[in-house]
Amino acid sequence: MTGNYSAARQAMARAAKVAGGDFWLLQTLEGFILAASGDTAGARRIARAMDRDPRLAQRAILMFAVGERDSMYTLFNQAIDARDPDAIWILNSAPFLRQLRKEPRYQALLERMGLPVEWRD
Repeated sequence: MTGNYSAARQAMARAAKVAGGDFWLLQTLEGFILAASGDTAGARRIARAMDRDPRLAQRAILMFAVGERDSMYTLFNQAIDARDPDAIWILNSAPFLRQLRKEPRYQALLERMGLPVEWRD
């Protein structure tokens, strides 16, 4: 989020190394960094590669990163319906999504997950 994409890539590579070559958010973070650095085509390629992936909430992150809010909300709703285990963490604590917290559609997602009102701010 600070614009230091080199540092972001280095941190992601360290996390992958510590995790033995892969970790649960690796592919999504690769796409997010690509989008943030201006390579939306690269981010979209990763999103397309994840088309059949059951990690719906992670795919929603990529839609957010490339500016496709309607697709993001659709995927988050599908993630909640599918009980995607990533959904609660991503929706409730991903720092880059904080800017959406006041949007009615975002609040509806948090409500659908059953989060108490005091956790939805």
